[in-house]
Parts: sequence; C-alpha cells; structure tokens
Amino acid sequence: MNLYAKGVNSRERLITSSRDFFNEYGLSFTLNNLAKNLNITLGMVTYYFPTKDHLFVAIADDYELKLSELRIKSSDQSYNLAILYRAAERVMDLQYEYRCVMHYSAAATKNQSELFSHMTEKFINNRSMILQSVKALVAIGDLNEAILDEENYSIFLFCYTNLFTNWVINLEIYDIDKSYQIMKPIYLKGIFTAYQPYFTPQGYGTLAKIGVNFNQVK
Repeated sequence: MNLYAKGVNSRERLITSSRDFFNEYGLSFTLNNLAKNLNITLGMVTYYFPTKDHLFVAIADDYELKLSELRIKSSDQSYNLAILYRAAERVMDLQYEYRCVMHYSAAATKNQSELFSHMTEKFINNRSMILQSVKALVAIGDLNEAILDEENYSIFLFCYTNLFTNWVINLEIYDIDKSYQIMKPIYLKGIFTAYQPYFTPQGYGTLAKIGVNFNQVK
C-alpha cells in the first residue's frame, strides 16, 4: 500500500471514528478531547482537520456521498409516493447514523464560513431535487398540481425541509426516553404530512398498498 492510500485510509477511519464518538458523547468535546478518547495524538487529528468545523465538513461530505448513493439506487425504480416513502426510510437511517453532523449543522452560524458555505450549497442542491420530485409526483397523478402554486409550494417546502432535518434534534430532546426504532415510523409519517394536503385519491391508494394509511383530507 502506497503512502497516499495509507493517508486516505487514515483520514476515512478518523472521520468514521469521530462520527461515532460525537454521536455517542455529544458535541461539546474539543479536538484535543477527541484525540485522547481515540488514543491518538492531537497532531494526527489536526493534520487532516485543522479545526472542528473542518472535521464536521468532512463528516458532512461523507454523509452526502452516501446519500447520493442511496439516490442512485432509488433512481433505478419507477417513481411514486410509495417509492418515495421507502426511500425516505433509508434516508432517515442514514441521518441517524450521522446524527452528530445534523446537530452540528443546525447550530452553525455565518461566522463558521467553511461549514456555513457547505450547508448553503447542499441546501440549494437538495431544494432543486425536491422540486423535481414533486413535479414527478404531480405528473403521475399521486399529488394534486395545486402544490406547485407559488405560495403552496413555499409553505410545503418550509414544512418538509424542517421536518426532515430537525426530527433528529427532536428525538434527542423531546423524545430522549424513546428509541429511534420506536419513533421512526411516527416521524416518517409526520414528515409526509407536508405532502398530505395535496394527496390525490390515487396517492392515498399508492401509500395504502405498502400499509401506510392517512385519513383523507376533505
């Protein structure tokens, strides 16, 4: 194994170990604390990640890479609300695996330029993909086209993005006494309430086929 490959592997192992550490013990620890708990030198951490923000950008990049892989797998299937629901389940599992970066990003400010610019770029990309997804669901008849009205869509996007990113925070603050596996189906259905005002009868039926039932909005 050449030195470059060793460096890449060391960096990847550090990202994974750091993610697991912050998931378990929270975000208050410094890089020095992290190094001590991982039984490595601080210099080994700062060689790859000069600051904590740099480390969390790397963890976030790792998350986005795996998210992209999930999307590629989903793109091979025909598209409807049921496919989206199952894909959202897998995304939630990934978010839980990377929950430390979800917490860290939620607290980021413009002063944290590296992290903030990373978040802004990813949000713009994700927002574009959400719109494409909604248009596809309207085209096949699972959603009413009223969702694409400017005000309706703005409200939907606000609710959907907040529910789909902040459930991790809710789990560890308001539902700390409950496990992820218990809360996952509740949160997932809650996320899809952002779509519910625009479900067509066909859309309700699509979800019912996979055992997901919503009371029809009249």
